Parts: sequence; structure tokens; C-alpha cells
Amino acid sequence: MEVGACGPQGAAGGSCVTARRVSLEAVAADVLAPKGSAANSETEAAVRRLVTVEAAQVKERAVEWEWYRRIPRAALTVVEGDPDVGKTAFMLDFLARKSAGAPLGDGEPTEPRRISIVGAEDALESVAVPRLREAGADLTKIRLVTGALEGTRAPKSHLRLPSDLYLLALELADRDILAIDGSINDYAERGIRPGDDVAMRELVGSVQDLARDSGKTAIIGRHLRKGGSVVAGEAGSGTMGIMAKARSVLGLYQDPKDPEIRLLARVKCNLAPAVITLRLRLYSKEPDSAVRVGWLGEDHRSANEIREQIHRAERGSDRDQSAAARHLVLWLSDGGPKPVQHLKPLAEKTGLSWKAFERAREKLGVVTERMTGQTAGWAWKDPFFASREQDHGEKESGTNRSE
Repeated sequence: MEVGACGPQGAAGGSCVTARRVSLEAVAADVLAPKGSAANSETEAAVRRLVTVEAAQVKERAVEWEWYRRIPRAALTVVEGDPDVGKTAFMLDFLARKSAGAPLGDGEPTEPRRISIVGAEDALESVAVPRLREAGADLTKIRLVTGALEGTRAPKSHLRLPSDLYLLALELADRDILAIDGSINDYAERGIRPGDDVAMRELVGSVQDLARDSGKTAIIGRHLRKGGSVVAGEAGSGTMGIMAKARSVLGLYQDPKDPEIRLLARVKCNLAPAVITLRLRLYSKEPDSAVRVGWLGEDHRSANEIREQIHRAERGSDRDQSAAARHLVLWLSDGGPKPVQHLKPLAEKTGLSWKAFERAREKLGVVTERMTGQTAGWAWKDPFFASREQDHGEKESGTNRSE
């Protein structure tokens, strides 16, 4: 396979380009030589080969869905949203319905499925299982994976990806859906940084490959970045590799027009056309009972439109904050605590968002305190008067000690 050295251009014997062509032709000859021959033995272990298949030999298969146009089978779906927006509550509601074969949030009928939930973030006895039961789950079809063991006596450890992927493959043997609670970043192997695009692509890609090869459904969550992009597809934490590798991405957002409402919008799916956004709310039957999900119908805003509205509401204009601050100074000027439940109706009359008042409160340093009795709940107080009351209390305490 040896060829002559590259000489200066125009020198006898030809240029580097000619030498390289001869070299590549020689390598190809070695690779194509009969397996086990002397010519092939030197390059067989070292040379990478293309893996090809004739298009005519591919058996076509229609896309199957766990939830039509939202959560595909044999693929990975990422559910993203801010902390405390209700990602786990949504996922447990979905999984409960799938386990029992109950209609999904938009009324779509479904069949009972066998489910594994990995690494439940919340306490099993007081949160995860009660939420599943409240949502009508068939608990006999749900298995909870709380960690991994190395040997019989080693302590339980957190699941790490991609090194523990084979354990998930074994778990999927008699399951239909694998749901990984928490954020994808929580399961990254030690040494993998959330911002390492290559490593995160490999991690997420390994879960996608597992779902594809097994024909099972995989679901995992991730958080949004603080102050993330207005564009829904760029708002998630970590790298763009997560978005690239997942086949479907759903966004769960707090409705900027009504903080009690959540919006489930599709951010990405390269397997189907667009699908309508759904509205839902989180509630409890009793004050201390498990959180439930109530489905409220459709919403015609897209993920990008919702993100844009959230962005405007969060940032607000300086003019709105200044106007809200002037109102607060006036309302709190008598020094007494003002219950938030009394302030909100006043704020609505101004035409300014409640978010503008909350940001003005932070700017002014307004003191918050919890009240009891008939006006139980949070109250706001002018920081000047609060400071004077504190100084007066300290003086009274000093006088008493001196006596």
C-alpha cells in the first residue's frame, strides 16, 4: 500500500493529490479483499465501514402513538417546564390514565399499558402513589424504580446514564412505557456537564435508541432556563442536543393570563403535523389530599405564542413597574399591613398586571408577613414603618432588660 512521498507541485512523480488518490484506492482494495486474506488482515480491524441498506428492502411502518401527535411509541418524548409548574403531576396523571386504559386529557380513548417510573423525585408513600391513586391508576400495572444496586450488600445508588442504560433495557422487557421522573440532567453520568453538547447528545440519543430498538415509549422531563429564550424550542435547560435527539417535546407552562391555569403545548415533533394546545389546572379535593389534574379543554395559542406572552409578563415594562410602585406607596402609606387578598382587587382596577406589582414590591423592599384570623394569609407592609416598629421593639426590650 506504500506510495511515493509528495513532492513539490510540478516535481517529477506527481503531486500530493495523486499520491492520496493512489493511497485511498489501495485501502479500498484491501477492504474489499476476501475476508481473512493477507491483504485484508492489516486493515480489517482499523478501517471503519459504511452500514447501508437498500431502500427497497426497508419494511415501512406507520407511526404509533401513546397520545396522538403528542407522545409517540418507539421514541423519546421530553416534557419541559419550570420547577413547580406541575410536570410530575402531569406525567403521573398521564401514566395513571394509561395504566387503567382511561381517556386521556383531550378525551382520546386508550388501552391499559404496563409502566415503569424511574427515580420518583417525590416521596412514594405520601406523594407519588397517592397522586397515581387519585388519578385512577391501576397500581398493579405500575412499577417504581427507586435506584440501582451493585452486588447484594452495596447501598442503593442513583441511576446514571448512559452507563446504566442496560438496566433500563432489562426493565423494559415486560413494560410498555418507561417514564423517568425529574430532569434529564439529574441522571447524567458523573463528569458530564449539562452544557457539554456532545455528551448530552450521546446521553439523550442512547435513551432514544433504546426506545426505538425496543419499540417502547420513553418519557423524561427537563427544566427551563431562567430567563430563557422567547422561542419555545430554545428555552429548555442544557444543550440543543436534547431537543435534537428527542422525537417529541412538550412544554408545560403557567398561563400568563391566569396563573391558576397550565398550558400543555407541543414544542417539537418531527413525526406529525401540529396539534392543539390543552388547558389544565392542578387542584386537591381536600386541603391535605394529593394533587390532581383537571382538564379544561383547548387553547389556540402555540408554544411560541405562550412563551412570548410569558416573556412580556415576566419582564414587564419599566413604566408598568414605576406605576405599580406609585400605587403601592400610596396604599401602604398608613403603615399598617395590607392583606394581599385586598390588594389584588385594587391592582386589577389599575389595569396593570399583578406581576408588575410583585416586581415593584421587590424594588421597594416591601415587607411581607403572614396574618391570622379573618384576614389570614400574606400581607404587605411599608418597609419604613416596619423598620420603625422593629427599632421600637428593640428599645422596649432593652428597657425591660435594664430594669
